[in-house]
Amino acid sequence: MSMWLLIPNIVFAAEPLTIKQLMFRISYYLINPLIVVGFVAALLYFIWGMIAFLRNRDVNAAAGQEGRDHMLYGIIGLVIMVSAFAIMRLIGETVGSGIKTP
Repeated sequence: MSMWLLIPNIVFAAEPLTIKQLMFRISYYLINPLIVVGFVAALLYFIWGMIAFLRNRDVNAAAGQEGRDHMLYGIIGLVIMVSAFAIMRLIGETVGSGIKTP
């Protein structure tokens, strides 16, 4: 019974987070995984467009154009994901957080 009385002391025993630690946790646990998922999605979309383009380039011109469009959109998505990492790094260096992004 007395152990339950000590739980609030254990829970609140942690030090408060600084802004740098908070930025690191948000970046590392939330933003970076979302950008990686977006990067993988853009890469898969590009590969899907490349397969559609190569499969239909001689048979159907409209399907070949659709595959070319998918490849273009995939490349645009990859550029956006790389830019997101660059923007995060720029913000981190400007603020002085010392957080390195991949």
